[in-house]
Amino acid sequence: MSILGGIGGSMAADKLSKGYKAAGDQVAKIYGESNLNQVYNPGGAAAFTQQQNLLGLGDNAAGQEGFQNFLNSTGYQAALKGGGDAITSSMAASLGNKSGAADKARLRFGTGLANSYFDNYFNKLSGQADKGFNADKAVTGSIADARFKQYVGKGEAKSAGMNSLFGGIGGGVADFLTTGNPMDAIFGSTGGG
Repeated sequence: MSILGGIGGSMAADKLSKGYKAAGDQVAKIYGESNLNQVYNPGGAAAFTQQQNLLGLGDNAAGQEGFQNFLNSTGYQAALKGGGDAITSSMAASLGNKSGAADKARLRFGTGLANSYFDNYFNKLSGQADKGFNADKAVTGSIADARFKQYVGKGEAKSAGMNSLFGGIGGGVADFLTTGNPMDAIFGSTGGG
């Protein structure tokens, strides 16, 4: 290999390195401009914050207000009233409407219903929080993957370029020492002497 061949290989590797950089920049731009994280992230963050509030790790009043809004919009009051009325009707004939057993049954029903609605609400928040988390993960993962490939590719291209350049220099020196012709060092061995 000649010195010129080594320089040419090094130049090609440099172009390849720039191509890797451009590809990585383009992926970062595409994901940065996508609205994937802008659509899901705010809702996911709000849902996660609401979960923290409900668990007493944030604004407890906001957590209770959010849960109450959920209850008001899902028919909870109607279900609670309907269940309580059913218990009252079934127990009125046998034990009387105001008995302790009827009160216990209504309390048990109301507690179970509230727990069921709370679990449903918390699970809906979890689903929304997961969407935000997964959107962030997809965006950052794609960018990180592209950047990783960009830097590895650039490193491989630079390494190949340096190998080509030094191989060309070494080959040129060997050609010159073998033939004594300086032109062989630059352009490669012509086979003459």
